Amino acid sequence: TGGGGGPGACSLVTCIGGSGWLSTAAGGVELNAMTTWLVPAAAGAWRVGAAQDGLRLLVAQPSLASG
Repeated sequence: TGGGGGPGACSLVTCIGGSGWLSTAAGGVELNAMTTWLVPAAAGAWRVGAAQDGLRLLVAQPSLASG
């Protein structure tokens, strides 16, 4: 298991291999290969877990600060 997110930061989570799940305090989704999810900043912290076939993720947290 692992996770991410944080105050004021949205996350783009792309599953590039395997399968598993992603959850926040508000709910969760299944992660399958070649799918992308946007986790809004308002969701706060999130966690992931892998199924038996493992899980490979690409995670980006865009910097949206002005200036």
